[in-house]
Amino acid sequence: MEGLIGAVDSLCDQLNERQIINAEVINGIPNLKLLKTTELTLYRMIQELTTNTIRHAEATELEVKFEKKGEYLNIEVRDNGKGIDKTTINKVKGIGLTSIDTRLKTIDGTFYFENRTPRGLKSTISIPINTTKNGK
Repeated sequence: MEGLIGAVDSLCDQLNERQIINAEVINGIPNLKLLKTTELTLYRMIQELTTNTIRHAEATELEVKFEKKGEYLNIEVRDNGKGIDKTTINKVKGIGLTSIDTRLKTIDGTFYFENRTPRGLKSTISIPINTTKNGK
């Protein structure tokens, strides 16, 4: 596997091998083609979300899911951790989440998160993929 999904798969393999967290990639887009700069931008964001999960969520499981919805690539990063209090997110918004917002602007993407019931957090990155800015 190569490209973005291959890199994320490798990251998850490393986390599993080091027994840091049980991590899994679900690839709903087998022939994903993006510009290398877009792939690197997305990888850095996924890496940041993964790091946040390990540091703060007290999670034992992590899932990174790639799927196409219409003309958009959606990447969901889910965990089974303690979630996040939305009322305090702006108070604690660190460099990592600020970096994600900044990176998304370069590829016309959006980012949001939501608590999952009964436990965990789902973060979603969405970018248009059939544009000269991101796709091939």
